[in-house]
Amino acid sequence: MSQVNPPEIVVEMEVGGKLSDHKGMNLPGTPLSMPCLAEKDLEDLKFGLSQGVDAVALSFVRSVQDIEDLREKMRKVTNEPPIVVAKIEREEAIEKMDPIVEATDGILIARGDMAVEIGAERVPLVQKQLIHSCNELGVPVITATQMLESMISSPTPTRAEASDVANAVFDGTDAVMLSAESASGKYPREAVQTMVRIILEAERAKDIYSRHSMGQPMPGSVVDAIENSAGQIAGYVGASAIACISHSGLAARTLAKYRPEAPIIAIMDNDAMLRRLAFVWGVRGALIPKIVATDDVFGMVEHVLLSHGLAEAEDLVVVTAGIPTLRKGTTNMVKVHRVGAQSERK
Repeated sequence: MSQVNPPEIVVEMEVGGKLSDHKGMNLPGTPLSMPCLAEKDLEDLKFGLSQGVDAVALSFVRSVQDIEDLREKMRKVTNEPPIVVAKIEREEAIEKMDPIVEATDGILIARGDMAVEIGAERVPLVQKQLIHSCNELGVPVITATQMLESMISSPTPTRAEASDVANAVFDGTDAVMLSAESASGKYPREAVQTMVRIILEAERAKDIYSRHSMGQPMPGSVVDAIENSAGQIAGYVGASAIACISHSGLAARTLAKYRPEAPIIAIMDNDAMLRRLAFVWGVRGALIPKIVATDDVFGMVEHVLLSHGLAEAEDLVVVTAGIPTLRKGTTNMVKVHRVGAQSERK
């Protein structure tokens, strides 16, 4: 930087290259006093809320306060604000990793800007630390940036890229994300298909489930205790699926952090909440008109599992719910149920 003449700054170029317009500016190691959301961001936020978006990703998060400020702004516009996904890029956020993970609804590991901010050599370890922190707390985590970068111009990935995607799965990420590969690349369909194949192959690894089942229930949390037990029981009895009857999706999110081998299906009566579970590892959703009375719960579960092809007659399934009220936040029951047993009683 050679001159500062507000509102202009004159800088000297040290490494030449092509510079186009509308580019961001990184200042590694420099704390910023400007607000996290600029005026243009607020306009975009208002538009997104008017369209009913399910999630808002907040870039360059520095602290929990940035997340709270965003939530406050959204609450002024809507009574049902979308979930907040915090993009981790700056050193300040990495230093406050655990509090930010606790405060947000999801984490996006934005490795591109992160590499500029902290150095590419630090990104792999920070990625693993973030994923571990999210797994422990049951917070969905998305790994992003340059995962299949060569497929912007090539129909096949490099071997290193295939390993990168697979290792994110082995680390415990809930989701992996394409950027330019699908947004502006020549082979968007092939990129998606390739990523899916790599994920499926990685998840065939025999020890991937035990590797990520080390999480412990949060002290005093009934939901954590129930869902942890449900995952273990499903493994012991060879259950075909685990059904979580829920209003908010908390039960399914909590269960997912224990990485059970049995498929998780969230049975919900709230479409918006159900869509948000798309970020969560291993969860499938089933929308029903209304959470029914206790006497009909297991018949409803059978219908959902059979219609989704997740169970057959005589299969064992594990069910979690709130008994007897089925109200939000009341999960207190886990039961092993044999498909067909409900119809035999009638």
